[in-house]
Amino acid sequence: MEDFADEIEDRFGTPPPDVGRMLAVVALTARAAALGLAKLDIGPQAVAATPRGEAAWFGARDRKLGGAAIGWR
Repeated sequence: MEDFADEIEDRFGTPPPDVGRMLAVVALTARAAALGLAKLDIGPQAVAATPRGEAAWFGARDRKLGGAAIGWR
């Protein structure tokens, strides 16, 4: 994802903030999928994660997301 962001900046210059937000959403979506999440709801005061299935959830519970350990049990 970082390579893609660098390519955008190289070709078009500094992107507008909306492009940065879009790239952040894409990166978060990819990380969530790698953890076995089907849905991630983010609100102003809380976050709710919906697993794809119990097997996928428990198989991913100790992986890392952006450097922060995920360890729900």
